[in-house]
Amino acid sequence: ERLYFKLPQNKISISATPNATKFATRNKIKLDVQVSTPSFTQGSFSMSVFKEDSLIQFTHLDIQQYEFLTSDLKGNIESPAYYFSDDTHVKQATENLMLTHGWSRFKWEEVLSKKNHPIVFSPEFRGHRITGSIASKQTGAPVSGIPTYLSSPSKNIRLYGSISNTKGDIEFEMKDFVDKRKIFVQTNLTKDSIYDINIHSPYSIVFSSFRLPPLNYTSTWKDQLLARSLSMQVENTYHGSRSIPVQGSVIDTTAFYGVPDEKYLLDDYTRFGVMEEVMREYVKGVWVRKKDAKFIFKVPDAPHHEIFQNEPLVMLDGIPVFNVDKIMAFNPLKVQKLDVMTRKYFLGAFTFEGIVSYTTYKGDLGGFEIDPKVVILNYEGLQRQKEFFSPTYDTPTQLESRVADRRNLLFWKPDLTITGQENKFIEFSSSDEPGIYKIVIQGQGVDGQSGSATSTFEVSRSENN
Repeated sequence: ERLYFKLPQNKISISATPNATKFATRNKIKLDVQVSTPSFTQGSFSMSVFKEDSLIQFTHLDIQQYEFLTSDLKGNIESPAYYFSDDTHVKQATENLMLTHGWSRFKWEEVLSKKNHPIVFSPEFRGHRITGSIASKQTGAPVSGIPTYLSSPSKNIRLYGSISNTKGDIEFEMKDFVDKRKIFVQTNLTKDSIYDINIHSPYSIVFSSFRLPPLNYTSTWKDQLLARSLSMQVENTYHGSRSIPVQGSVIDTTAFYGVPDEKYLLDDYTRFGVMEEVMREYVKGVWVRKKDAKFIFKVPDAPHHEIFQNEPLVMLDGIPVFNVDKIMAFNPLKVQKLDVMTRKYFLGAFTFEGIVSYTTYKGDLGGFEIDPKVVILNYEGLQRQKEFFSPTYDTPTQLESRVADRRNLLFWKPDLTITGQENKFIEFSSSDEPGIYKIVIQGQGVDGQSGSATSTFEVSRSENN
């Protein structure tokens, strides 16, 4: 095989121009970002503003150079910008580059064959997937056909179910599962308590073979390394405790079962100290009965004017509770509301003949004793995007503050959206660090064009500092 290279025809012409070439420390800096390509309609860009010094060793790599050249070739490409220049020798140099980097060995039989390649990681279209397995405690062999429930205590009621396959595998597709949480995984412990549940790590166990080369330290770096070290220590000392804001995410606060058929806010009623009295006196949709000296719930099938034969799903803050006696022994003064579904509810392969859902005031189970057979794990859900911290010096108090600002990175935004020929204005403040600062912006348009630009400005110490 050999490769051919064709120069991209369309390029976005973009600029990021500061409102001055020199600024004092703690000054407001305003960038005018503009795309001047007539055919451009909309695009997504990233932009960073950082201090240049001998440690940066920064060679600007145009996004087009990456897309059309370096990302497709094996090995290191020295001076990729040269192959996009107007030099008279570029054509022959590019030909030699393609011949050098373009050889690979393969068999057409393997390419054309319809061999099944197993998917190691399933696509996550609607949310994060949590996987695990179920095995027999006695033999360690995988067990199939076991209904398994996963939930996390919260006032936002969510329940996920999975039935183990022939390999004992279980999988839960999570919705709005963000931040660090506790997850509770269990089977119906009144029926299936002889199994081990194992939740897989969400991280790959295959590590890269790449190893960083040894650090070739030179004495010319001494002053810059010392300055960077001091800046980092100052930032950690004075601003290390600053909580990094995260962008809010739109989360559906409706319970997984939707609008309940019956909803009871218990503070609207005379509060009883015994759960049995609450259930018998106020809750129409749940019939409290006893069988073999144990409490059971029965829920009417409202659409068909009958009574379900099987017990409903009972939950506390989203955690299934299969032993109703524990619910009946729980302090009702810790319960804020009660939802009841008086109809069948289908959750994937599961069918529930009614739902009885209790919610505590804080959504933290209120000290309810969980069965020790339930698997409880600390699990980190999807990480919400953090917002880059950029202090402002709009008031005299802020400007005269004696708290040092030793930032080397003044601005960073990975999702700058520009539409049409609009002028996008970006504002941020310089720090107490004088020097030359570089602006780098690059990105893509919706039609596939790409482009980048750089510019610089200088920050010098003001008389006040």
